[in-house]
Amino acid sequence: MESKNKLLGGASAVALLVMLNILPASAQTIPENSTEEDEELAWVEMMDDPDVNYFEAVKAFNEWKLKSEEEEEEDQTELEKEANEEHPVEQKKFKVWMDEMYPFVQADGSILPEKTRRRILRKVKH
Repeated sequence: MESKNKLLGGASAVALLVMLNILPASAQTIPENSTEEDEELAWVEMMDDPDVNYFEAVKAFNEWKLKSEEEEEEDQTELEKEANEEHPVEQKKFKVWMDEMYPFVQADGSILPEKTRRRILRKVKH
């Protein structure tokens, strides 16, 4: 019995809870060996996480977008800015995700599960 307590003590218990998705996504951290770009593009992975907090994902996207816009040269034309835009496919996908998820966002930022969203959409169609 004592050996089981040692196995679940400290960091192993936290890792187990994270793997079982018992801890909220906000309690999870980016691994130390991740690159700066991975951290900047966290919003790309967040939209694929069914347990993501919508508001945190949007905040991560907006912060990344603001930072990338600040790095652009001010004297570029709109056409040049669009041509130089970073990660255009991911940005488009994220904006579509935002629009699709918005009606299902709860006050705390959680998103209704996919099964519930489908049920609601079926009711609306009929």
